[in-house]
Amino acid sequence: LLWGNNMLNVPPTLDLNNIKYVYSNRAAVAFIYDNPPRGKNTIGAFGSPTLGGVVPVAIQTPLLFDPPMAIYATEYAFAVLTHEGRVYAWGNPTTGGTIPGNIADQLMYMKVERIVCTASAFCAIGPERFGDPEIKLVVTWGDANGGGNILAPEMETIIDQDGVDQVVANRNAFCAITKRRKK
Repeated sequence: LLWGNNMLNVPPTLDLNNIKYVYSNRAAVAFIYDNPPRGKNTIGAFGSPTLGGVVPVAIQTPLLFDPPMAIYATEYAFAVLTHEGRVYAWGNPTTGGTIPGNIADQLMYMKVERIVCTASAFCAIGPERFGDPEIKLVVTWGDANGGGNILAPEMETIIDQDGVDQVVANRNAFCAITKRRKK
């Protein structure tokens, strides 16, 4: 059931049945289907196309083989986390809707377990795929002024402190508690 200003532009071909989870940002709604038929999209979206209202085919295709677990939102972008710990993003590039190549490379070597968001940046948390599963690292992208750029000294501290235990966010920044500082 939909109502409100943003809900009037739903494409008539978009299937709004069999939905398990719904997520939103400021200009769009994204959702995960519950047991979609084989070969059909596993997620969908509507709203402003440039702000996350359309899921690109380049994201839909890999999700057919590695199903979505959760979707996360900044103000104008979405990121989907898969069961295998992969991450894909879409929406406004300045608020995390595009994962830069160097960040995508880092994410490929991680098994992302969760994502935390500010209004304009994402922070993926998880161990290296072939490293110690107890050492959780972070990778950020999006607006640098909104937490989307973790600097080398901070990352070195996280590694030296045996990874993160918890990450939280406010509107424009992330805060991490490392495993050693937790004690």
